[in-house]
Amino acid sequence: MAARPGDLPANVDRLAELVRKHADGAELVVAPELVTSGYDLDVLARRGRELAEPLDGPTAARVSELAAEVGATLVFGMLERDGDALYDTAVVAAPDGQLVPYRKSHLYPTESALFAAGTELVVAPTPAGRLGMMICFEHAFPDV
Repeated sequence: MAARPGDLPANVDRLAELVRKHADGAELVVAPELVTSGYDLDVLARRGRELAEPLDGPTAARVSELAAEVGATLVFGMLERDGDALYDTAVVAAPDGQLVPYRKSHLYPTESALFAAGTELVVAPTPAGRLGMMICFEHAFPDV
């Protein structure tokens, strides 16, 4: 799914549409990095505070409901706000309502001006299996 930078409602609607259309029988669906806000650092530099949400915000709740609806574990990328910090976060939404976040810990150099780095590596137990979390650039780091 190609997200439209800065169009949170349209991106979440499109994600829900695609999951409902293609997830029949799937145990695990993985969406792209920052799928809810779009990955455009210029847009995020201007509008990141506006587009970011806490983990208990409406986007995570909606995707959690979607996971329950389709009976699959969904992994989606969101721009997370926690206090004054913004994180590039992947969230595991299990069909039972459990949400497990992973904050990108190894930022690409141009990202470090916008995002805080996560401090923990995460393994999420799900009905689809144990998921070791990583986001994009982190594939290059052995510890991940």
